[in-house]
Amino acid sequence: MAARRALAENCVVSVHLGYAAGDFHTLLDGDPYLPEESWHNDRVRCRAAGIPDDVVYRPKWQMALTQYRRAVGNGVRFAWLTFDEGYGGKPPFLRELDACGQNYVGEIPVSFVGWTVPPEILHRQLSRDKRMGRPRKFPRLKVRHTPACEVRDLLKYSPIVRRIPWVAYRVKDGQKGPMVWEAKCVPFWIKDQRGLPIGPHHLLICRSALDPTEVKFFLCNAPTDTPVTTTLLLVAFDRWRIERMFEDSKGELGLDHFEVRRYGSLCRHLLLTCVSHLFLAEYRQCKKNDAELTVRQVWTATRKLAHLWYRGGRCSRNRAESIAAQLAITQKRNAKARRSHRKRTIQRLQSRGFRLSDLVRCQWPKE
Repeated sequence: MAARRALAENCVVSVHLGYAAGDFHTLLDGDPYLPEESWHNDRVRCRAAGIPDDVVYRPKWQMALTQYRRAVGNGVRFAWLTFDEGYGGKPPFLRELDACGQNYVGEIPVSFVGWTVPPEILHRQLSRDKRMGRPRKFPRLKVRHTPACEVRDLLKYSPIVRRIPWVAYRVKDGQKGPMVWEAKCVPFWIKDQRGLPIGPHHLLICRSALDPTEVKFFLCNAPTDTPVTTTLLLVAFDRWRIERMFEDSKGELGLDHFEVRRYGSLCRHLLLTCVSHLFLAEYRQCKKNDAELTVRQVWTATRKLAHLWYRGGRCSRNRAESIAAQLAITQKRNAKARRSHRKRTIQRLQSRGFRLSDLVRCQWPKE
C-alpha cells in the first residue's frame, strides 16, 4: 500500500487540448495537473520543485476551459468539442461551454442525472401555499414533479426511451474494420446551478453491435437543425484521434520519458512534445498521396536520418532508398493486417445479423 501511495503521489498527470480536421490531428496545449492533497497543501514541497505560489490546485475541467479559451484567443476555432466522461460528468464544465456557444458531444457517466420531460417550475408563490416561516426561493421546481433520473435508469425504465427503436449505424471504417453501433437519441434537460432544468440537449445512447453489453451515453448541445444522430456519432467516436496522439507522443516522442525535477522543465518538455508532434503531423499532411504514411513512420525515418547526421555521416542515395524500403515493408505489413481485421470484423457482424449494405452510414454534412 505504501509503494502504491508513493507512486500515486509522484506520478505526473497532465491535461491536454487536441485539434483534428480531416485526417490531420495534433496536440495544441498541455498543462501539468497539481494534485490537491499531496502537492497543493504542501507549499514547501512545491517551492522545492520550482512551482510558483500562484500555481494552485484546479480541477481538470477548469484547466481544460483555460486551454480552450487560450486557443480561441489565439484564433483557433472548433466546430465541435468532444471529451470523455471525466469532463462530461462535470455540469459546471458543460454550462460554461453552453455559455461560450461552443457545440460539443461529450461522453457522460451512467450516473449523470436529468429529465427527458422538463419538470414544471413555479415562478411565484401561490396564495394557497402561503405559510409561516422562512419564505421560499423562486423560481423553484414544483413539489410534485418528476425527479431527475440517472441515464442508465432511463435506458431501462423510461417509456420515452424504450419506445424509440435501436438503429444500426456504420460510424466509420477503422484499422480493424467497420465500426458499427446501434443508437437512439432523445431530448434531455440537465440541471443548472440552482437545480432547475436547462435545455433541451440531446442524449445519445449507443451500444456496440459486437458487444451489446457495452453501452455509452453522450450529451450534446447541438442546434435543432443538426442531422442529429449521424453527425453526433461521428463527433462522439472521433476521440480515437486523441488516443492516437497520446500513443504517438508517448511511444515515439517521449512524452512520458521526462527525467526532470522542476516545474518549469516539465512545462517545457510538454511544450516541446506538442511542437514535435505538430511538425510530424504537418509533414504527413504534405504527403497526402501516401495514404499509408503515419506519424510514427515519419518519426522513424526522421530519427534514422538525424542519427546518421549526428554521427557525421552523409545521407547517400542508397541509405535513403534503404529507409524508404523499410517504410514500404512496414506499410505493406500494416495493410495486410488491416485487411485481415476487416474480414474478421465483417464475419462477426454478419453472424449477429448485420449487413453492411443495410446500415446507415455516417457522413459529415456538406457545407
